[in-house]
Amino acid sequence: MVKSFTFCKVGKFENNGYYRSNQISLFEEKLTKENIISRDINELPPETGEIQLKITPTSDVVLNHYKVFECNFDVKRNTLGKVYGLTFHSYLEPTEFKLYYSQTDQLCIIQTKSDIALSFIRELNRTQVFDLDPVEIKYENIMSKVDEISGAWIAGLKGRHLNAAGLFGVNVHKSPEYIEASSKGELSLIIIKYVNSSDQKEYSVGISHKGSIILYSKLETLRHELDFVYRIHEDLLK
Repeated sequence: MVKSFTFCKVGKFENNGYYRSNQISLFEEKLTKENIISRDINELPPETGEIQLKITPTSDVVLNHYKVFECNFDVKRNTLGKVYGLTFHSYLEPTEFKLYYSQTDQLCIIQTKSDIALSFIRELNRTQVFDLDPVEIKYENIMSKVDEISGAWIAGLKGRHLNAAGLFGVNVHKSPEYIEASSKGELSLIIIKYVNSSDQKEYSVGISHKGSIILYSKLETLRHELDFVYRIHEDLLK
């Protein structure tokens, strides 16, 4: 099972947690086609209202000094549909995941898909009591420290038929195909081979330009996974 861990530098963090409930729902406001059409395009769609955002502190601690928080977050999905004869342009998908925060490191780790994590970060930063910034990924620095790059994803290609390309193979970053593709687009993901010091096994790991470390294989426990991705951050991303 693929797992993604987004690393963020922390400017501000509310240790006591945070809760923002939905302010509008389909059943609290009478909707007509007329008032949907009259809505300003910059307003939140009436079917979504205020996105629910909840961060609950727990008594758990991982990585020696990282506090564990339970997160509930409504992800906005922009999909056209109908409910009770009314046309809607988006809906909210409830998600649950964990966040790990260290005041000492001024770092947090968000354990969910990268796109959900980035949406979550944007909403948190709007509250004025959080300030999170995904870590900057410096691919040249990472590549200089690892023995093997086994995959690369190039996005934003300017070619006629492709806008992205995935390339795979031993030391793929040295291939003519990679050199050509990277000259026409931007590197958005690399897959490296990295040894986990706790079990001495080598794993395929993705590093996304979004600030995420992606595990493609399951380790023995979640704590082993956290130890592994934290070590990768310390070795390659700092």
